[in-house]
Order: sequence, then C-alpha cells, then structure tokens
Amino acid sequence: MCFHFGSRTCSGLLLCGLLFGLLRWVGSVSGQSPAELPGDELLLKGGRVLPAQIVEPEAKEDWKGKPRTLVELRTAAGGKLRLEKGKVVTGVKLASDELAAYREFTKSLGDTVAEHWKAVEWCEAQSSGKLKLADQINYHLRRIVALDENDAKAQKALGNTDINGRWVNEELFYRSRGYFREGSTWRSRVTGQLNEFLDAGKSTLGDVKEGMAKWKRAIAKSSDLQLTTQRVQAVQELQSLISPATLPYVCEQFDAEKREAVQEIYLEAIAMQKNRYSLGKVVDVALTHPRPVIRERALSYLKQYDRDDVASQANSYLGSADNSVVANAGVLLGEMESSRAILPLIKHLKTQHKVKNPNAKQAGQIDTGFDSQGGGGLSLGGGGPTTVNVLVENKDVESALKRITKVDFGFNETDWMRWYVQNHTLNHLDLRADD
Repeated sequence: MCFHFGSRTCSGLLLCGLLFGLLRWVGSVSGQSPAELPGDELLLKGGRVLPAQIVEPEAKEDWKGKPRTLVELRTAAGGKLRLEKGKVVTGVKLASDELAAYREFTKSLGDTVAEHWKAVEWCEAQSSGKLKLADQINYHLRRIVALDENDAKAQKALGNTDINGRWVNEELFYRSRGYFREGSTWRSRVTGQLNEFLDAGKSTLGDVKEGMAKWKRAIAKSSDLQLTTQRVQAVQELQSLISPATLPYVCEQFDAEKREAVQEIYLEAIAMQKNRYSLGKVVDVALTHPRPVIRERALSYLKQYDRDDVASQANSYLGSADNSVVANAGVLLGEMESSRAILPLIKHLKTQHKVKNPNAKQAGQIDTGFDSQGGGGLSLGGGGPTTVNVLVENKDVESALKRITKVDFGFNETDWMRWYVQNHTLNHLDLRADD
C-alpha cells in the first residue's frame, strides 16, 4: 500500500494521519526484525528528526504520475509512505555503508538467541564495529535477554549483574547504594572513616558508630518499644546520628538487625531522610523484605515521597526472578498511580519464572514397573531438570495497569501497546506543518 501526503488544502487531516503512522512506526521499533531497524533519518520542519527506513529518497512523481520530489519510506506494517519534500520533510539522511551491510546480513536472520548472537558477532567483527554498530549490538543483546533472561554473557555485555537471582544494571545498583568503583571492584563509602565533616558539622562515621553502639545499648534496655513515647524517642535519637554520608551505614545496621520492633525504628528514621538513597532503600524493603509487617510499613512511608520518583525506582523490580517480588511491585505501582509505570507494567504483564519440576526424580529414587505379561523390573531414578520455566500472568501487574489507566485490555500486551502509542507517544512529540 502506498500513500502520498502533500496537499495543502487538507493538510490538517492528512498530517494527523501522517503523524499517527510515523509515531506508530517509532513505537514499533522494538518489535521489528533486525533487518528492519531504522538507520536513515527524516529531517522535519522545525528541526526535528525521526528515524525511518527510507526506500527511495528522490522519487520523481506521485501516485497520479505528476512530477514531484518525494521521499518514500517503509512503515512498521510493511506498507510504503510517500511524503513531499518541503511540506513536512525538509531532507533525508541515509544510513552509512556499514549499516547498509548490516541490513543485508541480518535481513534473513530469525528471532532466536542463536541468530541474534550471529548478528552480534558479525557486528563486532567489522572494522570499528563495536563503535559504529553499537546501537545494533545493543539491540541484539536486548533481544537475547528478552528471549532468555538467564543468558549471563548477554546480561553482562549489557552491564547487568546477578544480585540475589535478579539481573540489574550494575552501575545503577551500586551507585544508588553509595558505592564507588575502584578498579574492577565496588567499595562502600562507609568502609573507611570519613575525614570531613558534612552538613554543617554532623558527625564523622567513626563518631556515628560510637553513637550507634550507645543507642543500641539503650534500645536493649527499653521495656517496650511499642510504647509511643519510647518509640518516638528512639527514632529521634537515631535521626540525630544520620547524615547523607552515614545513611548507608545505618541501612547496613537495619539489614543486620533481627528484632522486628527495632527494624521498624530503623526504617522510620531512614524513610524520614527523604533523599534518593533513602528512597531506594525503602522501595527495596517494601518489595523484597521477608517480613510482611516491615513491607507494609515501608509501603506506608513511600506515600510521603513523590509518586514518579517511587515508580522510577520500583519499575526495575518487575523483572525480578522472584514472582512474589513482581507481584509486590505491581501492588506498589498501583498505589502510586504514576504514568511512568505504564510501559514497564505492560512489558511485564506476563513473566517467565523457574519453578520446581514436579516430574523430576530425585537421585537414587527406585521405581518399579510391571508389563501386561506380569514381567517387572526396577529402575534407578535421577537426572532430568529439577526446575522448569513457566509463563506467569501477573494479576497484580494487570490490576495496577487498570488502576492507573482506567482502561482494561486484560493480559493482551499487543492491545495495551497499541493503546499506549496512541495515547502517550503523541503527548511527547509536537510536530506541526507550517502553513
């Protein structure tokens, strides 16, 4: 199918159709095959640039055969779109020779882990391929982990690391928790004593450790930490020891504490800091802590933070290998009702998880069997996978989506993505035709 846009008399209606087609194409890039990735660019009036796959940059006639200067491009659905230069498009920028060769190599590759690794290896083998084809390499690595999240080589190439069974961005994970890189090692900023006073003379880490030791001794003598007066006093005393530089150390003490009542005091003092580090810690507690009471307490504190900031921190937990964490993230994001969570929620309506294989035989297990003639025998069990991957529909994620968007497409990711592109992408691009 081929469309032509260029008539000034109906530019308003046609431009809307054009924008929808272009934006639908942009929103569909992640689902395209490697050979269809954009490398060309459309230069639009107003200085904006849109990625495109240009079929013919200098078509000389329109669909009626009239002489015009047009640019023809391919849409996500496989159709063709012709735009007249000077109306919306002011120029085109074609892909490099390297990208043209990449398209030729990948056009017949399938959407499998093995085929995507072929594409990565081909890109890296080209002259300066890691630099010139960095976006394409990144695309294939992301497709690999989408198809197999446990492909450690691809995860590490993307800068991710396995933290308690969950692949997360290593740089963001450690830096958000106050670590710094020293060579190839991440070190906590609280492992050595601070030499400077921070926040108008607040204590150094050494002083805080001493103060914490006294505070713990006082807590141990408290008769009932559930009493309001004792609890408030304990929180206030702990708060007096906390500064941005010592907060990571206090969080470490929270993790090491075994008593639930004392953990609640730590958590309240941490949450009251209301900075990025404390937000990250409280989100982690709300989603992963083994004690439901502590998770509920953390969830209540998060309502004091900016909902968009909370959503930005919580979105990554939707990719957890632990389905209970995914469910907790769905509940939290539903409570926050932030539009920043919509796209991550759509992508995690269904997630793959490892579960115990009910058919797996334990090593050393002896099975007996008899045939129809009365014969029988013994077999020694063992072998076979102990776990299997299952695709889980995340009800809490779906509920969060419905609560935030006020629409319902169930677990149909395609319908959700179509709705998202139509209702959100247009809000972020303001393209207008000049009259």
